[in-house]
Amino acid sequence: MIVNSSTRTPRPTRRRMRLDRFRQPRADVEENILSLDTAKLMYNCAVKNGAIVSSYGIDKATYQTNSGETYQLRCYGLVPTKTWQYHRYDNKTGEWDDRIVMTDDESIIEVYINRSVQEGTSLHTSTVLTFGDAINYHYDDKDVLIIASSLGIYILDDTHLTLVENSPRVVSICKHYERIFGVSGATSPRVWFSAPMQPDNWEVSYDAGGYIDIDHTCGRPYKVVSFLDYVYVFCEYGVYRITAYSNQSEFSMRRILVSSGMIYPDTITVCADKIMFCSEEGVFVFDGVDAYKVMDSYDSLRAKKASFGQGCYYDSKYVVTALLDYGEPLSEGEPHDRYNPNVNSIILYDMRTKEVEIVKGIKVDNLLCFKGRNGAKLYMFNRSPIGIENMNYCQLDDSGALYGTRLEKKWVSGLTDVGYPDKCKLLRSITLTPKGDTKMFVTLDGDRYRYDLKGGYTRKVPVNRRFDKMSIEFRCYESEMSITSPVIVIDYT
Repeated sequence: MIVNSSTRTPRPTRRRMRLDRFRQPRADVEENILSLDTAKLMYNCAVKNGAIVSSYGIDKATYQTNSGETYQLRCYGLVPTKTWQYHRYDNKTGEWDDRIVMTDDESIIEVYINRSVQEGTSLHTSTVLTFGDAINYHYDDKDVLIIASSLGIYILDDTHLTLVENSPRVVSICKHYERIFGVSGATSPRVWFSAPMQPDNWEVSYDAGGYIDIDHTCGRPYKVVSFLDYVYVFCEYGVYRITAYSNQSEFSMRRILVSSGMIYPDTITVCADKIMFCSEEGVFVFDGVDAYKVMDSYDSLRAKKASFGQGCYYDSKYVVTALLDYGEPLSEGEPHDRYNPNVNSIILYDMRTKEVEIVKGIKVDNLLCFKGRNGAKLYMFNRSPIGIENMNYCQLDDSGALYGTRLEKKWVSGLTDVGYPDKCKLLRSITLTPKGDTKMFVTLDGDRYRYDLKGGYTRKVPVNRRFDKMSIEFRCYESEMSITSPVIVIDYT
C-alpha cells in the first residue's frame, strides 16, 4: 500500500513555558499582547521578587504606651472629618506625650496615646466650624498644634484651644522659614503669611504679616505646601511657586504648572523629595518643577474621573484611597453611602520600586501616618458597616485580612494566544506548588475550568483541551499566599 505523505498529520511541537517571574498589572495594554506572567487585574496580593504573595490587611487600631503596654485606639463615638497628630513633649514630666486630634466639624477630641489608660478630652463645640489642615509648631518653648478653620487660626496648647484674633479664615496652612502660610480658597483667592516666629500675629505690615493675591487663571487655590525651599500653592488646575525667604519685600510668585484635569486637594502629599497628587487625569509625581504621570496601567480601573479620596505618605509609599471598577459585583461592605461615595479601595504606590498594591473591599478615610516613639503606623477611619463595636478606627497591617476575616486575593492574566495566533493549540498541563490553598481558574476561549490546589503540595494539573486564547487566574483566601514558577505545557501545530 502506498501512503501519500501529504495527508499525514503533522507532529505537534511541544512548548514548556516556565513563568519564572510574575509581573504587575498592565491594564493599559491590549490583553492579547500580554504574556501569561503579566497580570490584567490584581488585588489584595502583591508581586514581590517575581512571586505572587499576600498583601496588606486591616485590623483594629492599637497603640503602645511609654511603659510598653498595647491598647486599642478608639474614637469615643466621633465620626471624624479630619484627623491630625499632635507631636508634644511634656516639659513637666520630661516625656513625649504625642496625641491624636480628631474633629467632626462640631467638636474636637484630643486622644492621649502614650498613657496606660486611654483618655479623650473634648475641646470645642460649634455648629458652624469647618476645619482644614493642621501643623505642629514649637512656639514660646512649647509644642503646639496650629489648626486652620473657617473662623480663623486655632492654636492648641496641651488642652487649651485658642482662636487667634484677626487671623485669616484659611483652608490650608504650612510652616515655611518660621512663618505660617495659609490659603483662603474660594472666598478670597490669596495666600496669607504670619509674622516670623509669631503664629499668633497676622497683622498686615512691612515688619509682620501680609498676603499675596492670586489670579483666577488656574481656578480656586486650596492647598499650600512647603517643599524644597519654596511654598507651593495648588489650585484646581495648576500650581504656583512662592519664593519666600526672611524679608517679605523679596517675596515673589509665579505659575509653574498648568493641569488639564482638576487636582484633588486631599490627595496632595509630600513624599520625601517628591510631591504626589491625583487629578482627573490620574496619579502624578511632582518634583517642584515638572509633573509626570505614573500608574498609567491602572487608569482603566478608575470608576469615574472623580475617583480619588485622600492621600498619605507611609513606609516609603504614597497611599491614596480610590473608587475602582473591577468589573465585578461589589463585595460586602462596599455599597456607596452619603459619607464616602468615592472609595472602595486603598492604592499603595512604592516610591522606590514603582510597584503598586491594591487593598479591595473596605471604605476608609482620614488616613493618618502616626509617627510615634515605637515606629510609624497608618491609622484610618473605617466607614464600612462592620457591626463591631469600637472597630471603626483601624490600622493597616500585613495580615491579608479584614479584622481577622481573610480577604480574597486575586491575580488574573490577560486572555492571550500565547504568541501563536495562527496555530492550533492544546493545553496539556499546568504544574505549580502554592503555599496556601488556592483556586486556579483556566479560561479557554470563554470556557472556564476550576481546579482546587492544596497548599504546600506540588500538583500537575492535566487539562488536555484545545484553545485559541487562554487566561489563568489564581484566587486565595489564606492569610499567606505564595505562587512561584508554574510550568505550562502547550502543544501546537
